[in-house]
Amino acid sequence: VTDFSETEIMPLGATSGYYDGLWTLCNAETGRYIDLDDGSSNHLEQRSGGTEASQKWVIMEVTDGGTYDGYYTITNLENGLYMTVENNSSASGTNVIVAEKSGQSGQYWKIELLNGHRVFTPACAESTGCVLSVGTGLNVNGVNIVIKEYANDTSYKDEWNIDDVSIILNSNILYDPNTLPMATGLMRSYYNTAIKDIWTTFGIYFQL
Repeated sequence: VTDFSETEIMPLGATSGYYDGLWTLCNAETGRYIDLDDGSSNHLEQRSGGTEASQKWVIMEVTDGGTYDGYYTITNLENGLYMTVENNSSASGTNVIVAEKSGQSGQYWKIELLNGHRVFTPACAESTGCVLSVGTGLNVNGVNIVIKEYANDTSYKDEWNIDDVSIILNSNILYDPNTLPMATGLMRSYYNTAIKDIWTTFGIYFQL
């Protein structure tokens, strides 16, 4: 008997690029969101909320046929910087930061479904099995985001719940994505093609 308990149900027609869009990343253990440091540091930290632009992330699949084809980049909606493993390290406990695009392995991520949650593995740490995680400490705002060796146990600090905030529905109204802060041409293209195609499949027509 095939076990489908961890099989992900994808939207009709979704193949590659399934995660392309705008998301919040909420830790499955702490219930807090990945956010920019509220000080001057480029480190990422966990914070409560989930509604701020600094807590929203643009995830886009790499499809250039190069080394990281099929991986994802993750950029912050507020400042446009890339989620990056500091110094492209593979060591457990390394901080995760935001940085300008460098093309190095610490900026490319695999996304997998495990235990009903998402696991993010940076290309730089695949050899050590380290994944995106909340650091050690109490469940409070300000704890750093790090990579650490994945543990398939009942502590879910290395697993994440993601919420798609690409489209906001209220009484069947699709809000114009161009009103989102820092909406880029790339994001507008995503809305105008992928999302429109999905909606028209169900006979719902609208003009962006």
